[in-house]
Amino acid sequence: MQYAVMIEIEKGEWTYVSEENPFTIYSMPMLFNNRDAAEEEASKWNTGVVVEREGMIRSFDRSEVTRAKVRNYLNKEQW
Repeated sequence: MQYAVMIEIEKGEWTYVSEENPFTIYSMPMLFNNRDAAEEEASKWNTGVVVEREGMIRSFDRSEVTRAKVRNYLNKEQW
């Protein structure tokens, strides 16, 4: 079993932590072979949670990418 870390980037919107800096929704998630290492990474984030990973982690589908782009646009308009 492998583990990944997820963070809440907006209320109700979660993404996987990646090794890339900065990372995007297209970045591959950072994977850990043991829970302790994943917990250590999760502790670096305010909203970090460890999730178990079995099989492939799928990429966002077209509707999720569109929703993320709209949310990004709306967030920029607020400021």
